[in-house]
Amino acid sequence: MNKYDFINEMRKNLAGKLEQSVLEETIRYYQDYIDIEMKKGKLEDEVLSLLGDPRLLAKSILAANNVEQGSKHEYQGLESPEDESFAGEDKKRKVVPLWLFLTLGIVVVVILLVVVSSVIWFLLPVLIPVVVAVFLIRWFRKNK
Repeated sequence: MNKYDFINEMRKNLAGKLEQSVLEETIRYYQDYIDIEMKKGKLEDEVLSLLGDPRLLAKSILAANNVEQGSKHEYQGLESPEDESFAGEDKKRKVVPLWLFLTLGIVVVVILLVVVSSVIWFLLPVLIPVVVAVFLIRWFRKNK
């Protein structure tokens, strides 16, 4: 199924159950949504599979707008096509507070300082004699 077939199937299932202006607005919304997702790099088949069966989508639209079979009610509207939580996808970004990053950064720095200082204090009894020995060897070779 391509975009054209998808939109026609939706139109067929919504026709006569929504006011014409509402129907056109709904169809335009889904056309825009498909175009936007394809501009983001998704393939047409991929976008259409995320939307699902156009007949079920039409039923969901009618149910969301409290439209009973054969009756027309005022249309409540849809979210904008850029809405990331569209079609049941929960892609809302979770924002981590700045204070959490700062606290984490401070903890990492403190841990690094503790580890480095522990290594230095552990190696210091070995390093001092080695440094003194190297210094004395160089001094004796120089004075020969």
